[in-house]
Amino acid sequence: MADGVPDLRGHRLAEWIRARLTGHDVSVAAGLLDGLDRRLRRLRDCGLPDTLVHGDLHPGNVRGDGTRPVVIDWADAFAGHPAFDILRLTETLDPATAGRLVDAWADRWRADAPGSDPHRAVDLLRPVAPLRLAAVYAMFLAGIEPSEHPYHAHDVPAALAQAAAEAS
Repeated sequence: MADGVPDLRGHRLAEWIRARLTGHDVSVAAGLLDGLDRRLRRLRDCGLPDTLVHGDLHPGNVRGDGTRPVVIDWADAFAGHPAFDILRLTETLDPATAGRLVDAWADRWRADAPGSDPHRAVDLLRPVAPLRLAAVYAMFLAGIEPSEHPYHAHDVPAALAQAAAEAS
């Protein structure tokens, strides 16, 4: 963090999301936003440590020569909860494949953090992940040229709708 990685641990994440979504219609995810601090407190009780999170870990950001994968494009990295990465990595996979990857991820975390509950952490963050993505898109929209807005105008509402769907 001393080198500029954003600190999105615990309550800082909720503050960061709300600040970036200011000025956007968040009514579809209002219930999730209202309960976000409470959800993040419950997440802390799952016993996983905060880590360096890639922030955009999907198959397109993994390269390799067949022996050792390399994760690229760390532009969205932050200090926060490690479940964000497994959720992003599995979001487009069929449920059975995603479930196996989450199970393997959870097994590793239980070995490294005995007594932790990685599956509960994933469940708690499942709606928060697209909510965080809506905030990322809002930040992106705030920084691009107005001529580019039409191409991304639906990104924030779509991510908010996904967050609301995951929360229900």
